[in-house]
Amino acid sequence: MNRVYPTYEEASQHVHFKGDWAASTTYNYGDEVANDGALFVCKLAHVSAIATEPIPTVDEVIIGPTGATGETGLTGLQGPKGDPGTAATNWSMESPSGTKNGSNKTFTLLHVPAGQILLFYGGQALTEGATDDFTIVDDTITLITIAPESDERLMAYYAY
Repeated sequence: MNRVYPTYEEASQHVHFKGDWAASTTYNYGDEVANDGALFVCKLAHVSAIATEPIPTVDEVIIGPTGATGETGLTGLQGPKGDPGTAATNWSMESPSGTKNGSNKTFTLLHVPAGQILLFYGGQALTEGATDDFTIVDDTITLITIAPESDERLMAYYAY
């Protein structure tokens, strides 16, 4: 098991501590050397060479004390602020006004929605978006894929 020394100075007072690692030096089993800020224990007696310079591995490094904490870095970029939405106190469930004649696709709501609108045609929910079933600007709904007949039901549910 490797020993842990709180300071370099304490390690240097240990019987087997040999100081900084150097090439062309005889090291015996148990000798300890310092290299690149870490302490190492010799596990095989040998004469050191550049090719035998200690390389830190988990089981060889004798861990020293934790250094001081560095300065805090700069704060990263802040993303854009999201829409906080509107606190809706009123709700509407209505059939938008407009002519249902099989060709008209524009209908008007009683109020401007404060957020998302749920629009139903014949009991089926429609999808909002330019490539979907409808778009909405202020209080005006434009149907894209449907032109209701007079007997078909169009219902909107929304907060305002």
